[in-house]
Amino acid sequence: MKKVKEMLPFLAANAISYFIFLSLLLLFGDVVSGGIIMFVLIPLLCLVIAIAYGINYSLNVFYAVLAAVLFAPSMLIVEKYMWVFVLGYAIVALTGNAIGMIYHKRNI
Repeated sequence: MKKVKEMLPFLAANAISYFIFLSLLLLFGDVVSGGIIMFVLIPLLCLVIAIAYGINYSLNVFYAVLAAVLFAPSMLIVEKYMWVFVLGYAIVALTGNAIGMIYHKRNI
C-alpha cells in the first residue's frame, strides 16, 4: 500500500496530462495536431514523469502498468485502435522508470 501512495502524485500527473492533451486532440481534430499530440507530447510527458518517479523511488513495473491503465479510457473517448497506444505508453513509462532507476542508484 505504501508503494501505491508513493505513485499517486506521479500517476495523477500522468492522468492530468493524458486527459488535457486528449481534450486538445478532440478540440483540434486535424491529423497533424493529433499526430503531434499522440506521438510526441503525451509520450514525452509520460517519459519525463516516469523518469522523475524512477529517480525518487527506483524501478517499479507496477507503475508502468498503472500508467497504461490510466490511458485505457481513451479507447472509449477517441477510437478503438487506441489499445496500441496503451501498450506504447506502458513501454515508455517502463523505459523512463528504468532510466530514473539508474540515477536513483547513483544518488544513494
